[in-house]
Amino acid sequence: MNKLIKLFYIVFGLIFCFLLINIPFREISTIYNIKSYIFVLLSIPLLAMLIAYYNFVKKRKNNILFIIIPILLLISLSLFIVFNFDVPLGWDYEIVFGQAKCYVENLCKLRNAGVPGYFQYFPNNIPIFMALVGVNKIDNLLGFQQYFLSTKLANFFFLILTVIFTFLYVKNKFGIKKAAFSLLLFILYVPFYLYIPVFYSDTLSILFGPLLLYISLYFESDKKYKRIISYILFAIFSFIGCKMKMTTIFIPISIIVALLFKGINKKKLVFLLIFFSIFLSLGKIYNHYIFTKDIFSVKYNNYGSVPYTHWIMMGMENPSKKIEFRNSYGGYNGDDYTVTESFTNSKKAEEYNIKEIKRRLNKYGIVNYLTFLSKKAVNAWGDGSFYVTTKLGWKDKYNTKEYQKYMIGKDDNHILIYFCSAVQYVFIILLVYSFIYSLKNNTDELFTIQLAISFLFVFLLFWENRSRYLYNYIPLFIIVITYCIDKFSIKHKKINSSQ
Repeated sequence: MNKLIKLFYIVFGLIFCFLLINIPFREISTIYNIKSYIFVLLSIPLLAMLIAYYNFVKKRKNNILFIIIPILLLISLSLFIVFNFDVPLGWDYEIVFGQAKCYVENLCKLRNAGVPGYFQYFPNNIPIFMALVGVNKIDNLLGFQQYFLSTKLANFFFLILTVIFTFLYVKNKFGIKKAAFSLLLFILYVPFYLYIPVFYSDTLSILFGPLLLYISLYFESDKKYKRIISYILFAIFSFIGCKMKMTTIFIPISIIVALLFKGINKKKLVFLLIFFSIFLSLGKIYNHYIFTKDIFSVKYNNYGSVPYTHWIMMGMENPSKKIEFRNSYGGYNGDDYTVTESFTNSKKAEEYNIKEIKRRLNKYGIVNYLTFLSKKAVNAWGDGSFYVTTKLGWKDKYNTKEYQKYMIGKDDNHILIYFCSAVQYVFIILLVYSFIYSLKNNTDELFTIQLAISFLFVFLLFWENRSRYLYNYIPLFIIVITYCIDKFSIKHKKINSSQ
């Protein structure tokens, strides 16, 4: 094994171990009063049940039932969400959805969105707008004009594809038994299908992780045409995925890094040439039509877009001001936006952001800043609801006792949040185990997945923070659990046989 990979296992094994230990003692939610020890204790029998279920699946010769039943159950649950839940319009989603509908019906210009200049300031939402336009146009052509329903059905379609490509990747990489087991985990990750009513960057980007992983399996194909096709598709879908949500970029980067760590040869050089040629070319084409030609009339003034430094500044929080309410540690802050947008252009705003970042860092001091980062990490990674309870509870639409208890987790018992957080805690336990196992057994079978998750972890430490930003990595979390449950099972079997 490469020495750098070993160092990676040691460093991030310790980091995630620190996270694992911290979760029971810090807030996983700044909105609900969640007692962490409850879901930590719940994670123990849940982990035992998962091990038992995997061993049961492993002993069965016929895998069909363990594939068909979970898929039918997942489809049923998802369709129930499609036809019974809507999220009231609000936040960014209201602007993007409304503008897409207006464009389909009246070719409205983006500069005149509900918040004038919104798409110029936040161009990351233009691809989401384009996806909504595409779905709404199909809906229009079919004569339905039920835009909410069509977007939910589109989300349903994307999520089913996500399950399929995760299944195919696990099957090809680790075998049919593990692939069948992974299907159960999609059901246990309740937010996976509870997010169906929200057609936004999270659901739009979740497919690309397993899709890119599956495509990468063909990089080593004996047939040249398969390799070339996989290189091309990998580049195209990497670009689209990154446009839908920036954090998707860590997945193709991790795949490429893992590939290069295994050595350089002619095939890999061809892959790199094709990948960067296509990825960069698509970027130039996109920028030419969206910004230079301005085909959607995005430009509003000469400010430009909000600089990336703003989200780093906002993710640090201002230690000089007392925050009365926060949606998360290092999350959205309206005051920070007001100041950043008060400058005449983004360059001046960026200069201010950098100065303010330095000032905040000095104000914190090393110890206080590390404590703040610990709170940030726990707040994002400990919340297994991935913020879906807040989204479904938007404007108190589902404020009846039954919905509060079982669907949005807003009652005093918080049943849903505790269950989801227990599932997430099981994942973190097994992620830590995966680093220990990989190091001890000198294997890098899971290196790509571990690296992508670690990139995301570091990124969210310094960026605007929200547990929702982990949602599109759920397939990778499921792959980690699937891989490690097998190792737990083998270890358990060896211990019993030796007694």
